[in-house]
Amino acid sequence: MTADVQLDKIGSTLDCHIHLHGTCEMPCDRCLAPIQVPVDTRERLVVKLGEETDTEGDVWVFGPEVYQLDLAQTIFELAHLGLPARRLHADLESCDPEVVRQVGWTEVDPEEGNDSDDVDPRWDQLKDLK
Repeated sequence: MTADVQLDKIGSTLDCHIHLHGTCEMPCDRCLAPIQVPVDTRERLVVKLGEETDTEGDVWVFGPEVYQLDLAQTIFELAHLGLPARRLHADLESCDPEVVRQVGWTEVDPEEGNDSDDVDPRWDQLKDLK
């Protein structure tokens, strides 16, 4: 993964543009086999000089005691926020066949929806409540 950082100094303000791109190797949420997850995200951060140091929010204020800009935590958080919520192989055939067999995963077609026969009958009784 690569982080490109561009700093533009405008008076006593730094305009920081961070572009994070590349891939992360993560475990598949379905079969735990490693997959390459693409990451491409951007963030803008403004740093101003002031009396007291405050690094909360999108505008950071640096006091006179601060002499360097540390973006390690910001890049770490940006990398995690850039990852998708679900990290899965493109299709079920790409998953580890042994895990798929043991767990009993089946591909669900989103157009079909859930089969009403699989619904617990106790939930059907809640439909009658108004």
